[in-house]
Amino acid sequence: MAKFVRVTSPVGSASYPWLMDPDTKFDKDGIYSCNIYVDKDAAKELVEKIDKAYDANIADTKASIGKDKIKPGPKPYELGDDNRYLFKIKQKAKIGESSIRPTVVNAKGKQLTNVSVYGGSEVKVAMDLVPYYVATTGAGITLRLI
Repeated sequence: MAKFVRVTSPVGSASYPWLMDPDTKFDKDGIYSCNIYVDKDAAKELVEKIDKAYDANIADTKASIGKDKIKPGPKPYELGDDNRYLFKIKQKAKIGESSIRPTVVNAKGKQLTNVSVYGGSEVKVAMDLVPYYVATTGAGITLRLI
């Protein structure tokens, strides 16, 4: 998969969002994230797009490294007992020397710069499906905030 695929989630419930300030607990530069819970029926189309990109990345990785078998990496979502998917979406706060920050907008598309998003907030999240391959982890897709 040569290009990132850009998608937007259906409306879901935010879980431990870090959108205004990055979480620096495990990364000194910080990580922005916004995991979301989405009802199974509403998430069907998003899961299909992720699975398609995931399968394409595995096939591309097999072709590029010349192996018939590679380890599949973990998927960036999981289905809970409550019939909701949890999508794990994140973004580094710094790449090289450049600081980056996800854009937060309201329902009318107006950018918000001084508002906090809390767990339980109803949100839609725009993200890129980013392919990766690490020999120890495998090939997969990560969801990156835009």
